[in-house]
Amino acid sequence: NIRLLQPGVYHGVIIFDLKGYSYKEHGNKLSLFLVQILIQIVQEQYPQRMRKIYITNAPYLFNMLWNIIKVWMEKDLKEKIVIVKNMETLKELIDEDVLEERFGGRRSEPYPIDGVDIPLE
Repeated sequence: NIRLLQPGVYHGVIIFDLKGYSYKEHGNKLSLFLVQILIQIVQEQYPQRMRKIYITNAPYLFNMLWNIIKVWMEKDLKEKIVIVKNMETLKELIDEDVLEERFGGRRSEPYPIDGVDIPLE
């Protein structure tokens, strides 16, 4: 929750794990509408707070949906999104000490935690 960030913490990272994603279940108009609303909220309300968005475990059909979804995004947001092919790549991008175990990291506590910023560089 961005409102929980402590003073001095200015950016957040989101990891969308699409494991179990099914085009049959999630590729309907309502799901796409909700994604469009989420994009609009991030772009308009938190444009500078979002450092990166990682998408993992994207199934083959996600590429087709991605071509639709990215049309709704401004250039700045598109540049912050990284589609990660495997967990090893995610571990190269995010320090394993802050990456949750379910993503191959060493962190056993789930996020969100007040005032946590993930160093990316």
